[in-house]
Amino acid sequence: MPTGSFKARGMAVAVSRARELGLRELFVPSAGNAGTALAAYSARAGIPARVYVPERTPGPIKQAIRSYGAELVEVPGTIREAGEAARAREKGRGSFDMSTLREPYRVEGKKTMGFEIVEQSGPNGLPDAIVYPTGGGTGLVGMAKAFRELSSLGLLERVPRLYSVQPMGCAPVVKALAEGSAKVAPWPNPTTIAPGLLVPAPFASERILEAVRDTRGGGVTVTDAEIVGAMRGLARDHGVSASPEAAAPYAALPHLLKSGAIRTGEHVLLYLTGTGLVFGVDELERAAAAPPPRSA
Repeated sequence: MPTGSFKARGMAVAVSRARELGLRELFVPSAGNAGTALAAYSARAGIPARVYVPERTPGPIKQAIRSYGAELVEVPGTIREAGEAARAREKGRGSFDMSTLREPYRVEGKKTMGFEIVEQSGPNGLPDAIVYPTGGGTGLVGMAKAFRELSSLGLLERVPRLYSVQPMGCAPVVKALAEGSAKVAPWPNPTTIAPGLLVPAPFASERILEAVRDTRGGGVTVTDAEIVGAMRGLARDHGVSASPEAAAPYAALPHLLKSGAIRTGEHVLLYLTGTGLVFGVDELERAAAAPPPRSA
């Protein structure tokens, strides 16, 4: 992806449609990757953009957002606070919110994830399961939509099971799946080294949970230490650069095998969502080993 993560898929379509509809200013709260994608495609489209990020967002991501010419606004807290600040400050300005699932075209772009899997594997070679790191959850919704549409056209006879992976310090989707809830409850005191997974209350969580349940999938959590280990393993053993978010499925696979959710011999796709080149693994390892902050 041109901006280093899968967020380019959805944002390219969303910004193209925004330009087509004549929108004149765009904004988004982001943990980093969506903001980078909005900044890049807004520059290409000639539309001013503002990106609201948590202060703890990695420096290289902030630099990338600024390099595309977007206005960067840093907010204390998580993406939840960034979203609240963004919508409060943007009210009445005539700008449009490009947040996950708050506009329809990012999901349309994310459908290409499902289409590409079918295109590359063929309808008879689809994976039995797709393991996916979940923050805002648009990718799960997009892939499920792609598979439904292809099935309705008679192009698929079965769909892969979707598994949501979240860090133990912020796992609202996995918790809701385990409890059978219709939507997630906000996660208290969220913490993780994976900025894109630090989403304590994903918007339109009902759609995320439906995507997983409709495919007979499930959810699993991993520790920050396991994420760092997966980043190192992917790099050293497979030559794959993965962000903390992208490494989470690799960390989750042993747990899914042990629980029997995934069986030996099944064809499994671990979805890599972003490059690890902007992250320092040693620094993340120190952060993963640090005790969690005390509750207020």
